Amino acid sequence: MSDSPTPQTSNQAPDAPVISQELLEILACPIDKSPVKLVGDRLVCLRNNPVKKLLNGQIWTVAEVRKRPGHRFSMTLEADDPGIKSKAKVVTHEAFFSGEEDTLSWPERRQYDEFTFGYCLTVHKAQGSQWDNVYLFDESFVFREDRRRWLYTGVTRASEKITVVR
Repeated sequence: MSDSPTPQTSNQAPDAPVISQELLEILACPIDKSPVKLVGDRLVCLRNNPVKKLLNGQIWTVAEVRKRPGHRFSMTLEADDPGIKSKAKVVTHEAFFSGEEDTLSWPERRQYDEFTFGYCLTVHKAQGSQWDNVYLFDESFVFREDRRRWLYTGVTRASEKITVVR
């Protein structure tokens, strides 16, 4: 298995967070709704935060996690881009890791930095990123007239090796 996220379409396809959790199961990684066990894991940012220099779609590696009251966690993250030597301190809610973020009201949700597992990404979310090895689930048929553009975007995420699954 590759150490890179798997670009995946979100249009009429399984949810990327669901696939990320399924990949963790296949790799025999314990899935716990608690982010306390996430040190070393890759996360994808789900919402911009200009103050903390967080970009939607940016991949981070968890360096440290601390449990806080109310299902909250503070984390220190390191940018997964070798060209960026950046760390970020974030506060997030465990609902983002269990697929239950819709249970949070907007006023509650907006006080957190939004992250989820970054082992599987949509092609849209992967735009602008590149990895050595990529697995691409070809669902270009969903995009009809934009099929070739979608496939090009997915294929060009790999710098060394791509495996296309049809």
